[in-house]
Amino acid sequence: MSGKMDDTLSETPMKPNGPARRPTTPSVTPSRGVFGSNTSLSRASPAPGTRPGSRPALKVGDRVFVSGSKMGTLQYMGETDFAKGEWAGVELDEKQGKNDGAVAGKRYFECKPMFGLFAPIHKVTRLTSGTAGPGKPATTPTSQSRSLMNTSLRLSKERSGSQESVSSISSSASSVSRSRAKPGHRPSTLNLTATTTALQKALKEKEEHIEQLLKERDLERSEVARAAAQCDEAEGQMLMMRGEQERYKQDVDDTVLKLRSLVADMQQEKVELVNQLDTEKRKVEDLQFQIEEEAMTKDDMESRTEEEEMKFREIERLQQREKERADKLEQELYAMKAMAKDNTEKLESTEELNITYLDQIEEITHKLSQAETKIKGYESNRLEEGAKTSQVSLELEEKENKISELEEILTTKNKEVKQLSNNLQEVEEDLFASREKNNHMKNQVEKLTSQMDNQSKASETFNLELQQLKSQISDLQRKLDSSEDKAKRLNDEKIQLEQQMSDMMRNSGDSSKRLSILTEQLQDRNRKIQDLQADLSSSTQQTAKLREEKDRLRKEGEKERENLFVKHNDVVNTIKLTLQDVQKELSKSNNKMTAMKEEFEKEKEDAINRKITEINNLKKNLEQSKADLEKQEVQTQAHKQVLDKTNMEMEALKFEKEKADKLVKRLESEKDGINTDLIHIRVTNSKVQLEYEKMVDEKNKLQQQIEDLKEDKDKVSETKTSILQEKEELVTEKTKLVEDNDKVNRELVESKASLQQKDIQIEELQKEVEKMKTEVNDKEEAMSQKSQSQSQDLQTQIEKSQARIKELDGMLQSEISRGEKTVKELEKKLLMQTSETDQKYNQLEALFKEVEDERDTMKAQLEFSNLVAEERRRLEEQNMQLNQEMEKTEESHRKEIDSLEKTKISLQKEVANLKNENASLDKFRHSTENQEKENKDLMSQINSLKSQLQAQEVNSNTIGLSANEIEDKQTIDGQVEFLNSVIVDLQKKNGDLKTRLEAMESGVLTNGEANSSMEEVSESKKLPPRLFCDICDVFDKHDTEDCPCQAMDYDDETPSPSHHGGDRKQLRPYCDICEAFGHWTDACDDEQTF
Repeated sequence: MSGKMDDTLSETPMKPNGPARRPTTPSVTPSRGVFGSNTSLSRASPAPGTRPGSRPALKVGDRVFVSGSKMGTLQYMGETDFAKGEWAGVELDEKQGKNDGAVAGKRYFECKPMFGLFAPIHKVTRLTSGTAGPGKPATTPTSQSRSLMNTSLRLSKERSGSQESVSSISSSASSVSRSRAKPGHRPSTLNLTATTTALQKALKEKEEHIEQLLKERDLERSEVARAAAQCDEAEGQMLMMRGEQERYKQDVDDTVLKLRSLVADMQQEKVELVNQLDTEKRKVEDLQFQIEEEAMTKDDMESRTEEEEMKFREIERLQQREKERADKLEQELYAMKAMAKDNTEKLESTEELNITYLDQIEEITHKLSQAETKIKGYESNRLEEGAKTSQVSLELEEKENKISELEEILTTKNKEVKQLSNNLQEVEEDLFASREKNNHMKNQVEKLTSQMDNQSKASETFNLELQQLKSQISDLQRKLDSSEDKAKRLNDEKIQLEQQMSDMMRNSGDSSKRLSILTEQLQDRNRKIQDLQADLSSSTQQTAKLREEKDRLRKEGEKERENLFVKHNDVVNTIKLTLQDVQKELSKSNNKMTAMKEEFEKEKEDAINRKITEINNLKKNLEQSKADLEKQEVQTQAHKQVLDKTNMEMEALKFEKEKADKLVKRLESEKDGINTDLIHIRVTNSKVQLEYEKMVDEKNKLQQQIEDLKEDKDKVSETKTSILQEKEELVTEKTKLVEDNDKVNRELVESKASLQQKDIQIEELQKEVEKMKTEVNDKEEAMSQKSQSQSQDLQTQIEKSQARIKELDGMLQSEISRGEKTVKELEKKLLMQTSETDQKYNQLEALFKEVEDERDTMKAQLEFSNLVAEERRRLEEQNMQLNQEMEKTEESHRKEIDSLEKTKISLQKEVANLKNENASLDKFRHSTENQEKENKDLMSQINSLKSQLQAQEVNSNTIGLSANEIEDKQTIDGQVEFLNSVIVDLQKKNGDLKTRLEAMESGVLTNGEANSSMEEVSESKKLPPRLFCDICDVFDKHDTEDCPCQAMDYDDETPSPSHHGGDRKQLRPYCDICEAFGHWTDACDDEQTF
């Protein structure tokens, strides 16, 4: 049979049993064979029980999922009173249920309150090895959604007919039209009941498939809700992390600025102090060296002058005056460099001395002129004293040599002055270099702060870009929601089309051409749906990548926050340590400064005293020289030749005087420079003194605090001594009370013994008396005289009691009762006394603890003052570490900004893809609208065909059929069968479209889930997904798990069906958002609902 296949039908009312005008084909039972082209055949969908991939059978006790989000154990399966159908009762692992196994007074199973939940069986899935139990790792929502979408697509491909089956419809329609022209070919009559049963089975299969798809949709929605909650939590944590990071940054910046300013001030002060110390040290060393040299030169000069005084007193005195002048000038020069305060006075004194010396020189010149006149009278004596002049010339040469040596000394001194000026210049250069270093450090700090500001601005721009992306994603989410609504509308319209197709079953007509057009349109739409599915798969992959990037960013943010926190602590510690070191160095430098000042003042006073003594000596020498001059005037008459030579020496001395005047002028200019330096030094000294005074004030404050602490300590010690005295008094009182208690106990024992038995008590009393005697003998050293007297009284009382016991046998009972009363009273007293002693002892302990606490506080306060310095050191060390860590954080932030820019570009690409997908969805919507119009036309044609068919059936029942009418009826029946097959194919294809739409919805939902993870939590409330209750059979109010019909009352006992225990007049609080009792809608927490 070319191109034909012989099929065996599952029901009898069809065609022949195999042969049809041809050789024998496969034999089957009668009315079970049918012939059809191989292109018109399609694989039958398996039954619900034998369907591949169907969920395994459920049993009581299995671990199950409820709606894909809640896990528990299956406790009940069967029908219930509160709703029709088969229901499953599940005991949940967590407190997320509605009841304790009982609903409306009837108990189905037992569990803890709010752990029980009823759900339809199609919403309950068994936990297989792939699903995660409570202890297993759960599969991710993306993997589940992908597996569900793949299974739905696979089922749709299995159930839908191929393109060949669609083409077979047109071929079968053409074969039916040809059958009219053939007179001999008459197929047997059709049985419509078989087609209706087949259609019913197909509809049942479709309903089961739709139920399975609804289950998958519920699972996906629950997963989406869970993922959205996780995203909200992650975003909240990210916001908290960012706030904390900003706080830490602000704190670190403030501390860094403060510490930098402190460190800069301290370093400047340190540099200034070090420079001042160096200058002072150099000056002191120079002074010491100069003083030593002056002492040496002075000794030499004195020894030489003593030898030459006997020979040439007159010449020596003149030279000595000039030497003294030079010495004074040199001494004044050194004194001007060494002493800042006495320089002006010494300069004035030198000027006065210069004036006096000039006056003296004038006097000497006048005397020399007088001597010249005298010398003319002594020319006669010149020849006689020629030999003496030769000796004098030799001596003058020696004096000249001495003068040259003094000049060399002056040159060396001038060189030393130049060296000192060079040293001063070097110190100034060092100061300038240190200032440049400080400026460089300040510039670096400013650069770091500017970089931090730029980094904060970049982070703000990045946050703005993220917000813009989130707003774009929210718009896309809204568009996806609108597409979901459109898809739901298409499902509703599909249901209407199915109803219209069922109406078309009643009519028959010539609709093969239109059906072929419809099939072609359906093929085009299938192609478009496949393209949309491919786009959706790509979008799901992109959303998964976005999720991974978001998790990575969140982890990196947490790591950065932890690193910043650790770095901040390290920096603070280092800054504290550096501050402590700086404080130690400052204290050391202050101590050195004070010591140097003291030494400098001592040396200054010594130098001043030495100079004063030297000036006094010089004055004495001047007086002596004046006396010598007077003597010399008398001797000049006898030494005319010597005077001639002295004239020559005087001219030389005048020349040296001019040199000396030039030196004086130069020294005055140097004096002016030294005065300016002294002014600067005085300013720096004033600063140092101010700082020193501040330090002294702080020291005085600390000493006052220490004295206050000592006074407090003395007070505490006094209170402690008073408390100890009170304690000793209380201890003595306690010992007295204990002794009284012992006495009372003994008396009680004795009274009880005497009351119980006569003879026995007497013996026991005697034994006790002996014991008491032994105890009294042992405790005589410790007990006072009162105890001894009391023991004697006891002995006497015991003897009296023994006599009374013998005499008062009849009075025993009355005495027993009295004794018992006294015993009780004594016991009460004992209890009172013991309680009082315990209270006093507790008070003493409390006072002692208070004293110890006060002592500890005093120690803590003393230690606190020591810890302050340590903390400053740590702060300085932390400042250095902070600077290093700030550079590291800047590099890390730059890297993060680069990575975020990359993610921004990828997100923009994904937004463009989503826009393209929305455009394709709009095209699909337009095509579905056109399809709906064509379906309406088909429905009208099918209705007309059904009305014709019914009329023909009525006519066939009443009137005999002719041959032509029978042929027409057969052709109409063939057309009806053809239309029924077409309807079945259309229903299959509509089912496939429904599954694909739901798969698209699931893909859109996953895409929306990924995009919504990037959104911030908006203040306005988001719309929850559409809900359906299987108990109430109502959409959009609540889900089956949240149905109030199965919610339990919160009483311990389950109520009866007629009486629930609540007040009918009073309304229970109910929330429309959560679909749950317990709170009103106004008081609902939006973050906990979806």
